[in-house]
Amino acid sequence: MGSLSAWHWLIVFAVIILLFGRGRISALLADIGKGIGGFRREVRELSSGQDAPRRVSAAMASPAPVHPGGNPAASNDGASADGPLSAP
Repeated sequence: MGSLSAWHWLIVFAVIILLFGRGRISALLADIGKGIGGFRREVRELSSGQDAPRRVSAAMASPAPVHPGGNPAASNDGASADGPLSAP
């Protein structure tokens, strides 16, 4: 069992083309090319330092208020702010 020769590869490619068809293979290769192009474009932008500033959501930008005295969800009697859970 040696390595595959050129004839072996030719037969493998012919079988693949017969199974999937030329249109489907060309569409797959076009999608792969678009993905590689997008990846290269992003790498180029990041390496040049011209990447767009990242947007931070409002929840991430403002920290949650800190309540003195422990857990803000607990009231004085120890019950949660949402009330006790009821059994089904």
